[in-house]
Amino acid sequence: MEPKPKKPCPICGKPIPKPRGKPTRTCSFECGMIFRERNRSKPATKPQKSPPKPSTPTPKPASTPPAPEVTEEQIIAGDTWTVNIPATKIQTIEQLIAHCKVDLNVWDYPSFSLKAWNMGAKDNDGKIITEQLFSVSAVFKRKVAVCAVREEIEALKRASAALPLKRPLATVKQARGGYRLEVGFPDAHLGKYCWASETGWENYDLGTAVEVVETAVESLVARSAHYAYDRVLLVAGNDLLNSDNLAGGTTSGTPQSNDGRWHKVYKTAREMLCRIVDRLVQHVAPVDVVMMPGNHDHLGNFGLGDSLTCFYNRSKHVTIDNAPTLRKYYGFGKVLLMFTHGDKGNKGAGRMKRQSYRTIMSVERPEMWGKAWWREIHTGHRHQVALEEDCGIRHRILPSLSPADAWHSENGFVGNLRSAEAYIWHEIEGHVGTALYTLPPGNRDVAA
Repeated sequence: MEPKPKKPCPICGKPIPKPRGKPTRTCSFECGMIFRERNRSKPATKPQKSPPKPSTPTPKPASTPPAPEVTEEQIIAGDTWTVNIPATKIQTIEQLIAHCKVDLNVWDYPSFSLKAWNMGAKDNDGKIITEQLFSVSAVFKRKVAVCAVREEIEALKRASAALPLKRPLATVKQARGGYRLEVGFPDAHLGKYCWASETGWENYDLGTAVEVVETAVESLVARSAHYAYDRVLLVAGNDLLNSDNLAGGTTSGTPQSNDGRWHKVYKTAREMLCRIVDRLVQHVAPVDVVMMPGNHDHLGNFGLGDSLTCFYNRSKHVTIDNAPTLRKYYGFGKVLLMFTHGDKGNKGAGRMKRQSYRTIMSVERPEMWGKAWWREIHTGHRHQVALEEDCGIRHRILPSLSPADAWHSENGFVGNLRSAEAYIWHEIEGHVGTALYTLPPGNRDVAA
C-alpha cells in the first residue's frame, strides 16, 4: 500500500511534515506567522470568484510586505505628554519630535525607548521577504519654569504696549528745595498665610498684604506731602516675597506657610510695585528704585527688578538699581545711605557683626564716604524698630507690616507693631523728618 502523500503548505507549497503533537497547517513557524496574518486580514464575507485568467499570463511585480495597521497613541495629562507608536519607521527621538511637531521651547524629553522587530510576507514568486519595523515610546515634560518666564515677558509686553510713550509729571510742582523722600516697606512677605485661629494674632494672606502695603505707601506720602521733593527713593524687596521657589520655601529651602502659588504671588507683587511707582511719579517726583534682596526672596527679587527695568525702559522719570549685590548704596549732596537686608549682620560665628557695616561702607564707597556728612545704614529682617549709633553713623532697623505666622507664634515672636516708615532727607541738612504708618494692634483681622 502506497503511503499517503503529505499535504502541501498553503504558503510555500512544501510538504507539511508529520507533526509530533497537534496538527499544523503550515510547514514551518515562519509560514505559520504569515498564514495567521493573512487569515486575520481576510474579510468576513466570502470573496467573489475572480474572472478567468487570460491565456497569456502577464508577470506581476514583486510585492512588498504588507504594512501592519499602525495605532498611534498620544496622551497629554497636565505637564506630561506620552507618545506610543507600536509599528513605525521612526528610529530616533529627532524623527519622533518632527513627527509629533513637539515645540522644544515648551517640552523636554526625559525618556525615549526604541524596539525593533521584523515583519515577513510572501511575494508573488513564493519568496518570503521581511521588513524591519520599530516600536517607539517617549515621555515629554513641560518646562514649567520656562513657560512661566515667557508668560511674564508677554504680560510685560502687553502692559507696556498699553502705556503712553512719555510719562509727564502732570501734578508735580517745579519748585525744588533739595529734598528727597525715602519710602520702604521691608518684610511685607507677600504670599505669607497667617490664620488668626492658629496664631492668635491677625489674619494675613496675599490680598490683605497688597492692601496693607498700598495703604501704608499712600499714608506715608500724604503725611510728608508738604515738602517739595527733587526725587523719591523707593526701597523695594527686603523679603517682599515670602517664598522663592515652587516648593514654597525660602531661597535656602526653609518651608513657609503660603497663600497661593508662587507664579501668582510674583505677578501680584510686580503689578503692585508698578502701581506704587506710577503713583509716586505722577503725584510726587521722579523715582529711583533700589531692589534689595532678602533671605526669603533672593532670586524672586532679582526677577522683579528685571521686570521693572523692562517695564520702565522708556521712562525718563524712573531708574532701577537691580544689581545682584547684597548691599546697595545711595548718595546725594552730603547724604550717604547703605541698604542691606540684615540677615548677614547677626552676631555669631561665621557671620559679620552689625558693627562691621560702617567699615564695609567706608571701604566699598570711599569717595561717597568722604563727601558725606550724614551716613546711615538701613536694614530689615528683624521685624522691629531699633536705632543704633556709633561714631556718628546711625544704623536703623526698620519695622514690618506683616503679622506673626504659625512658626513665629509658636516660638513667641509676637506682638511687634506692624508699621512702615518714610524718611525726609535734605541734601545739606541730612535727616529732617520721619513719616509713620502703624496698623492698630490686636489679635483681629484689621483688613476685614
